[in-house]
Formats: sequence, C-alpha cells, structure tokens
Amino acid sequence: MYDPNDYEILEQKFIQVIQDKKTRSYYDAFSDNKKLTREEQMLKKNSRDYEKLPFVQFQKIILDFQLKEHEKFLEKFIVLFKTVDSDNNGVINEEEFRDLIA
Repeated sequence: MYDPNDYEILEQKFIQVIQDKKTRSYYDAFSDNKKLTREEQMLKKNSRDYEKLPFVQFQKIILDFQLKEHEKFLEKFIVLFKTVDSDNNGVINEEEFRDLIA
C-alpha cells in the first residue's frame, strides 16, 4: 500500500512517538508526588510499556499521513478551486462553476 519512502517516513514517526513517550515517562517518574524507591524508579524507567505504541496513536499517525498525501495529490485542484471561488466561502456557485469550466 505504501512505497518504501512512505514506509520510512511512517516508521520514523512511530519511532519518534515511542522515543517521546520514553523521555516523558522517564521525567514523569521523578515528578510524582510520591517518593519512589530506587528500585521502583528503575522498574518504572525500564518498563516495556514505554516501548509500545498505542493503537490510537498508530491510527492518528497513519490518518494524518494519508490526509497530507491526499492534500498533496489534490493541490493543483485546490489552487484552481480557490482561484474560481471569488467570495472565498469554500463553495462555488453556478457563476463560479461556469468560470471553472471555461
């Protein structure tokens, strides 16, 4: 479904989210109100949950990527539409449509 370049872009986004989650969780371990023992801190820091990508985040990354690619694909049409939409209301009326066809 995706070419190798798309795959690399998505993979990097997934990795970045996981890295951000690890970093945030590491610092959150020290900002809790409850004092953690050294063992608890190490367990929390090394938890495998930090290496997981929740489905909701996975889905958001995929959908955002697809939307951007779709917008790139339609860019020429969007520019043309905006030039014909003289009142900038996001809708072309009959007169504007005739201009588009002409």
